[in-house]
Amino acid sequence: MNICTVHASPVPPSSSAPKGWDLRIDDVEAHVHVRSLAKVPAQARAFAASVSSHEDRDTRDRDGIQVNIVLEGLDGLDQQARESRRAAQEAAEALEAASRRTREIARALRDKGLSVTDTAVVLGVSQARASQLLNS
Repeated sequence: MNICTVHASPVPPSSSAPKGWDLRIDDVEAHVHVRSLAKVPAQARAFAASVSSHEDRDTRDRDGIQVNIVLEGLDGLDQQARESRRAAQEAAEALEAASRRTREIARALRDKGLSVTDTAVVLGVSQARASQLLNS
């Protein structure tokens, strides 16, 4: 698989150029403009395929080109977005683990002979929620 690295910079709002992204593609002396960052992979693949050697069929196959996008000019906001997504994923995983453990504890409390009402009090949830936990 061929790898195409694309450096993408947003066009500044104060610029007279059209809104969008300016792209610089490594290993090719080319600058390309796209309106949406979502279009960068397809545009880069098309461009890389069009400039590759006619003898090298692998590089002319757009599906065989992996595009790595390097965002520039965002003052670290792209890194903050990645960190935020990672934190949200970790929180979702922690919530799932806590929910699983709460269901286990609810069942263990019932196995000890506690009523649903008493199980709810121990868990610090409503009686309806305790019932849901026990039935899930």
